[in-house]
Amino acid sequence: MAGPTKEGASGEEQAKMEDAPLDLVMAKRGDVVIELSKDGKAAGTLLVSSQVLSLGSPVFEAMFSGRFAEGQSLSAESSPRLVPLPDDNPHSMILICKIAHLQTAGLPEQLSFTAFADFAVACDKYQCSEAVQAWSKIWATGLMKMPNSLHFEKLLFATYVLDIPLEFGAATLILIRDRKPIVNLTNATHGHHFLPMNLFDKLLLERCKGEEVAYVALHHVTADLGACDRSQRTIGHLIINLRAAGVWPVGTMSLKQLNQGVKAMGELPESHCRCMACGDSSQIKEGLVTEIKKAYSSRNGLCLDCIKRDAHGDTRVCRIRHEGAITATA
Repeated sequence: MAGPTKEGASGEEQAKMEDAPLDLVMAKRGDVVIELSKDGKAAGTLLVSSQVLSLGSPVFEAMFSGRFAEGQSLSAESSPRLVPLPDDNPHSMILICKIAHLQTAGLPEQLSFTAFADFAVACDKYQCSEAVQAWSKIWATGLMKMPNSLHFEKLLFATYVLDIPLEFGAATLILIRDRKPIVNLTNATHGHHFLPMNLFDKLLLERCKGEEVAYVALHHVTADLGACDRSQRTIGHLIINLRAAGVWPVGTMSLKQLNQGVKAMGELPESHCRCMACGDSSQIKEGLVTEIKKAYSSRNGLCLDCIKRDAHGDTRVCRIRHEGAITATA
């Protein structure tokens, strides 16, 4: 299995968007000019429509309705009002404003893990996750294709914050069965406190269940062996072949690695025994491959709504069907 890769490239469109002068017109008849900042320096402006932004964000609606200083006297001024947003990531604000104003032709097809996590933070601040959901799903799906990235845990963060349950479940499934056990908390939290600790507990529990299934499978295929020399040699060859395939001991790898390694494992040498207690050892590898494949296929991702319900103590229902799901009552 290939080693971890660096954070995926964000694409030409994203690079251009970040490097080009950011004086963009989202609405020709816009009434607000958003002033962007990066590291305390001016990073450009966005001419936007306050009404358009208000449709998808209750925070923008409150901001532009006069309840905040940014929205006072909007209608009274003939020229667009300047609204500085010094604390917001400029690239994330461009993405939000482009989506809100339906200027999606210039959006990047892919974001980096960090950019997607930053985008999620901005969407949470302005409560516009529903308005950007379609693009959130597109970007999340693209990042799923890079499970070996050192920054993959940021996808866990972003899908949780953006509240997209299908993509959250897919991300947790990759963490449970396709990656090595250690979850990088620095990457996963992205410097914020959105993720509840019970999420990491459940991820660890599911990882342990996967390892347990693997050991049960190993026991199952060797249960018929006796205590004679032939059986001991067979078990010895099995361990040697597993180690040679890079999948022993079991707890040091992902279930995906184990699944692939068992398939690639060398065949056990033929061994004959007249001991009445010994079973047939010729099918051990085939049986192990079948059991591990079954264990790999039976793993499931976590339910976003269950995690949030446990964390917040509310009564939300599960949007994704699963065993034990809480559904709406008739």
